[in-house]
Amino acid sequence: MKTDDIRWESFERSALPQALFGNATAGVRGWRMENALEAGQGIALGYSAEEERRAYTPPALIVLEDRAAAETLSWLKAYAPETSPLSQFARVVSRSDWERLGGESSGRTTDAVREDGWACVVLGELLAQGESDVDVNTIPFSWSASCFSTAVARTSIIHVSEDARQTCVERLRSIEKDQRFWRRPISIAALEPVWTVAASSQREPLSVQEVVDFVFSAIKRVSDGPPAPKLRTTAAFGPQSEFFSDSVESRVIAFQRLVAEMSEEIGDAGPTALPNAMLAAGAFLVGRGTSHGFLLARLAKRWSHALPWFGLMAGLAGSQSWDGGWSRAVKGVERLLRGRFEWCGVSVADLSWIEYSWLTTTFVGKQVFAEMPKMVPKVVSVEIVPGAACQLRLAVDAGGPREATRSDRAETERRDRELRATLQELASLALRARHLIGSESSQRAEDQASLGFDDAGGKSSTASRSRRGKRDQS
Repeated sequence: MKTDDIRWESFERSALPQALFGNATAGVRGWRMENALEAGQGIALGYSAEEERRAYTPPALIVLEDRAAAETLSWLKAYAPETSPLSQFARVVSRSDWERLGGESSGRTTDAVREDGWACVVLGELLAQGESDVDVNTIPFSWSASCFSTAVARTSIIHVSEDARQTCVERLRSIEKDQRFWRRPISIAALEPVWTVAASSQREPLSVQEVVDFVFSAIKRVSDGPPAPKLRTTAAFGPQSEFFSDSVESRVIAFQRLVAEMSEEIGDAGPTALPNAMLAAGAFLVGRGTSHGFLLARLAKRWSHALPWFGLMAGLAGSQSWDGGWSRAVKGVERLLRGRFEWCGVSVADLSWIEYSWLTTTFVGKQVFAEMPKMVPKVVSVEIVPGAACQLRLAVDAGGPREATRSDRAETERRDRELRATLQELASLALRARHLIGSESSQRAEDQASLGFDDAGGKSSTASRSRRGKRDQS
């Protein structure tokens, strides 16, 4: 549906709750959204012109004036709390987002965007954000909704402007700093170079060698790492290197040698973008595609940032380089990315960006998100830009089944062992105490017997006293 086909209406603030519930009868039609915003004191409701007026007519789109958004949202939460958050009624956007992204170009992909390429990037992050033993064949596709790359991919697919992608990245940075949400193992700073290369890639698939050359050429421009690894890449991945040997064993040995060299070179410091990309390229060359991605999963967690680079390379090479497991996983993720975007379509996000911004600047603490209605318990979904949402797990739930690491499980097992040992020690002490008490009782009885306080002695003494009493009486 074209944006020109949306009819706009405004309502008095007192009639706004009824309008949101689809029972509006006193709206003022404004042919232009700007007129409806002015008449509605900063809020305009959009309806699809294709739908006829019925008894039940809920809005399909809600636009908020940026300057008046805080006042409008505060009034609704205070005097009509059943209407908060607004996103439970329709997609909510700010006027600035509508003016930047509401043109006819939105919602359509261009020839420069490949959905399957972005799906590979999302899959790479998905593997990196999870545990080290996550298998690409069994990973749930629904987890991709919580990947930062999913929001960036959707933005690149449905909004053609580079400004939209940059806006999405900036807003994700803001969310990453919010301590009310669980902190991800892979940061925005580590993913942004991958997104930059993916956004600048061509549509046609590249050969394996062309992929490596393209990635290294691009990353040298965006990387701020030390120059030594940059000089080594030519020798390590040149045509004469073991990575281009016909022997798989030789390529695996070359990869192991590369891991040792990179680990020795960076020492205890965290790997920068280029070393991670080099390891990803090594694993990609070993299998001449994605078949040996498990080599990266076997590395220490500090090298998990190599997986998004591996996904990027798989996307640049195309389906000809994918093994069966990777192909199935990518198509599952891609299906979620290709959903059609309509401004008046249904949004599945719990909050719009403007609502999230208002909540974070107005309320302090985690309860504001914990108590609001949500599609998924303990998870808040925010529409970063129109049509591109990201799921965020609340920090109060950090440590759930998915986030539990090997060290957490090891700590739990250690505490269990200590508890069992303590209980066994208590049982032993109880038995020893019982034995000591029994021994003390026996000794006391023996002592009493030796002093003439036993039962027989007592009876004899009583009988003697009785006989003496009878003699005295006589």
